[in-house]
Amino acid sequence: MNKMACVSFESFRGTGWDQLLMDRLEKKLMEDRYLDLVKSHLMFAVREEVEVLKEQIAELIERNNQLEHENGILRAAASPETLAKLAQPPPSSSS
Repeated sequence: MNKMACVSFESFRGTGWDQLLMDRLEKKLMEDRYLDLVKSHLMFAVREEVEVLKEQIAELIERNNQLEHENGILRAAASPETLAKLAQPPPSSSS
């Protein structure tokens, strides 16, 4: 068996290694906490944005339904000539 594998943490006490290991562990824990904090802030921001977008989608659906209703009424009252014009493709705009 490898002698290094048998060495316990206790054998490093007082050599400075224990402090180095503790410092690295503490640094890693702090990094994890910071990442968790950033993650939670991002998730909060994303949830807020999703709610705003859901509201906008609902408003657009409502507006679209209103316009489709108005369009149906106007088409029913339009003359055949007007409806024929609507069936034609719109003129292309040249820039």
